[in-house]
Amino acid sequence: MFKSIRYCFCAWLAITSFAACNSAKHLNKDFTYFQRGMDSLGTVQFKDPVIQPSDVLSIQVFSSSLNQEQAAIFNMGSAPTSPGNSNASGSGTGSASSEISAAGSTGNSGYHLVTLDGYIEMPIIGRITAAGQTKQQLSQAITTKLEPYVKQPNVLIKISSFKVNVLGEVNKPGPVFFSNDRGSILDALAMAGDLKDDARRDKILVIREENGKRLSRTVDLRSGAVFESPVFQLRQNDVIYVPAIDFKLRSLNHDPNTERNTSIIFASISALAVLLQVVIILFKN
Repeated sequence: MFKSIRYCFCAWLAITSFAACNSAKHLNKDFTYFQRGMDSLGTVQFKDPVIQPSDVLSIQVFSSSLNQEQAAIFNMGSAPTSPGNSNASGSGTGSASSEISAAGSTGNSGYHLVTLDGYIEMPIIGRITAAGQTKQQLSQAITTKLEPYVKQPNVLIKISSFKVNVLGEVNKPGPVFFSNDRGSILDALAMAGDLKDDARRDKILVIREENGKRLSRTVDLRSGAVFESPVFQLRQNDVIYVPAIDFKLRSLNHDPNTERNTSIIFASISALAVLLQVVIILFKN
């Protein structure tokens, strides 16, 4: 009797060990970042972002001469309020609009809101087209208009409202503000607390508006090709959506109590089957 039980136990142990070794040989790598395509990557080149309507610009004007008073009037801003509060900055903490809020206490000096039709308004020189321009292009346009009023003018421009929204299977979904005016999809996901375990790595969706049209692209974080994607460098107001894996979506349609009861029933049936096999072997012997 004890000999038969020992044989049954050894057989069960051998089957279990074989199943464990077999599963180890087929690891699920769907959740591993950058597992291929990393050898042929070049240097990532960030481009100067394009200004969009409703952006808040920090514009500082100064003269290369010793007389800075002639530039003072052009540092008066036109943005009536700050662009809103944030829960993340380039370092993942603080508020990207903190400096704008601070400027608000002194009349929002140097801050300009791009109107919906794409213009900013500056003292004396009036309306200037901003939307669709890079910072360098807008700086040159303002410099040209300032030359009759400021000796050797210089213009520094910063986009102060660089924000994207991260939704879906991340640990901290919501708006993400960058402390500078450029960021990548990896920066945004890291600031959103990284992906959850039940998030898909192969179909991260980026939605953006371009020339009045809404465009979407997907990126695969498992491949180094993400660094070469046209949406790797984010633009203001991009939306990043991280979908869930199929297993989680299927589980949303299931009642957890029913699943638990079903598991208990199957476990009981399996135990009875094993017990019945042991009894049959004992009677045969």
